[in-house]
Amino acid sequence: MKDHVFDPDSGDYITYSLVYQSVSDGLILDLTSGTVNLKKPLDFEVQDTVFFKVKFTDKTGLQSVCDYVVGITDCNDAPVLTDGLFRVPENCVGNSCLAGNLADYAFDEDKGELLTFTMVPTSNMFAIQSSQLWAIGTLDFEKTPVFNIHISVDDRRGGHDMAVMTVQIIDVNEAPTGLTFAKNVLENLPIGTVVHTFDAADPEGDTLVFKIVHEASGFTTLFEVAGGNLVTKADIDYEALSAHSFQANISICDPAKLCTEVGPNTISIIDGPDAPAIETDIYTLSITETAPIGTALDISLAFSDEDAGQTAHLVYSIYSGDPQNHFVISESTGELKVKSSLDAEVMSEYTLVLEATDIDGLSGVSSPIAIAVKMVPSPPYFVGATSSDTSYNIDISQLGDGSYASVSLPIADRDSGQIAATEQLVSCRSALVFTFLTAIGSVSCYE
Repeated sequence: MKDHVFDPDSGDYITYSLVYQSVSDGLILDLTSGTVNLKKPLDFEVQDTVFFKVKFTDKTGLQSVCDYVVGITDCNDAPVLTDGLFRVPENCVGNSCLAGNLADYAFDEDKGELLTFTMVPTSNMFAIQSSQLWAIGTLDFEKTPVFNIHISVDDRRGGHDMAVMTVQIIDVNEAPTGLTFAKNVLENLPIGTVVHTFDAADPEGDTLVFKIVHEASGFTTLFEVAGGNLVTKADIDYEALSAHSFQANISICDPAKLCTEVGPNTISIIDGPDAPAIETDIYTLSITETAPIGTALDISLAFSDEDAGQTAHLVYSIYSGDPQNHFVISESTGELKVKSSLDAEVMSEYTLVLEATDIDGLSGVSSPIAIAVKMVPSPPYFVGATSSDTSYNIDISQLGDGSYASVSLPIADRDSGQIAATEQLVSCRSALVFTFLTAIGSVSCYE
């Protein structure tokens, strides 16, 4: 302030004091030198002129007060951009893809300044039109639920600032997706066999429900849905079917009943190996126990295999019911014969199951065939002898008085109730050795 004061008294000493300023606590005055300094920056946009008053006092106490005006020169102020938060629905279309206005998060003290917004770096998912941020890519909440976009704001005079704009993707329930399928399925699969597992997904990860729709005739007769699988519902016989290709669509629904239909899906039935079949019109027959070995059993068997050319090459065997190996079957013809002697007292009934095996290794069995073994009447015999013996020899001891001991010979008969007495007493005194003939069922004594 020395440049703005004069004292006529030569050598007088002047002090300075700030008595008023239009900017509160904005200026500071050195009392000795009179230098005025800024205590804080001045803002042209807030106040373009500063008024203040200075009091000058000499050493005798004389004072003067002067008013001063300071004009503020405007300088460029850099724009300020604050972080922002936007929300956009996934798979947005049209105006729903507008994230928001970046200008709402920008400020520039320079009135009327034109601001320019850019992404750093650029993105193929978002674009800026004027000051608006738009989604231009396909947004998928399940893949990327949040985007952090770096935005730069610039004015026309080099002012610059940056901020991060967070874009949250709003989850929207989306329809499930699925793939069509074509499958070849062998005949003769067990009921409940999985023939296809559906290839489907839900963007939200929800559990899906599958249903057969718009099916061709016969599809739901052979197949049904079990959870996420297509399974066989009935026995499938290639030879019995009039058609071998079946089509249907599959409906895929989420818990909100939002569904997708995929199709047509094709199932082709292919011919597979068939097991042989054995049929007979007789399931009960009888045979005498004296039937000679090699006797053929009077039974009519029908053997067949649906696979072309295999019936003539079936191999036959006895599957079960012959624990003592009394029967034999021809491997090539299936003829059943007696293999060893039968004995009704040992086993009076057999229940045979026959088996036929084709060249694919598949086999089929017959229904049980009951074979009754009939008993044939038999002559009595001495116990200890067999039916093949022609005589029965014993030794008789001579007693002290010259006579011979009496012997008791037990007699048996295989036929129940045929022996009135189980033993017969025979005495002979004229010889030491006697022979008893058994071939005719009688007892004779010889010297």
